[in-house]
Amino acid sequence: MLTEKIKKKLLYTEYWETPYEKWGVDTWDSFFYEKYSGSKRKSRSALAVELKVLNKHLKPGREKEKVSILKHNLKCATPCILRLWGITSSRLDLSTVMM
Repeated sequence: MLTEKIKKKLLYTEYWETPYEKWGVDTWDSFFYEKYSGSKRKSRSALAVELKVLNKHLKPGREKEKVSILKHNLKCATPCILRLWGITSSRLDLSTVMM
């Protein structure tokens, strides 16, 4: 359960009020599209910012572990998609794409 102090630092508290077991990149995208109808890029950028805040302020525990998993999944999502499109890391500086 997130504390009120942490919730005040987040922009999308409604999503984070769901049980941490349901947190995921796909569930985030669904939430973001329903509420804000933005692009996948905006959704993922917003998620990256939220994860950074959570990682900084959560105490060690299951929620923080889940945040670490989400950060990893978010970082992996972009290079994997680019490989499917035939774009290699030698043709793109991936460090500028995600966190």
